[in-house]
Amino acid sequence: MENNTELDTLIHEFVENVSEAIKPILEAIKKLADSLSTTFLEAWKEVKFDMNYFDKNISRKRFIKLLISIGYQRNTANKIAWKYHKEKGEYTLLNFLIENRKKEDLKNG
Repeated sequence: MENNTELDTLIHEFVENVSEAIKPILEAIKKLADSLSTTFLEAWKEVKFDMNYFDKNISRKRFIKLLISIGYQRNTANKIAWKYHKEKGEYTLLNFLIENRKKEDLKNG
């Protein structure tokens, strides 16, 4: 019976020691999470502001010239432009950036 009491005491002390050792780690993780969330929110505000710039309409001619500038042939650029016109009825810099990303992915992948 006495061994059980000693064992319980040792286990209790062990748990207390581990709990005390983990507290600084948990506090550091909390500070890191707070810092990351603050940084993310600040970055999102910047990106959100910039997205409004990229969502402005551009002319069909400019859209096609931008596509040609990244390596699309004129016929392919026209097909892409007609696709966007059919889907959205407009051309934006964001649409161009999407196509540029697709082109890069095809080139790299």
